[in-house]
Amino acid sequence: MEEEGAREEVEIDKDLQRKIEKTVKKILKKSNLYKMTEIKAREQASVELDLDLSQDPYKVL
Repeated sequence: MEEEGAREEVEIDKDLQRKIEKTVKKILKKSNLYKMTEIKAREQASVELDLDLSQDPYKVL
């Protein structure tokens, strides 16, 4: 139940969520997946989107 409550608190605009997902997919397609980590992908997407994706509420994506 606590997990559901935490998810309900996070409200991210649907357009922004799609933009983040599209950016991450683009990064992963261009990357060597044997060397790419979640942290590296998040950092690169943060730079491209000018958002800090390592912080809440973006971290849950």
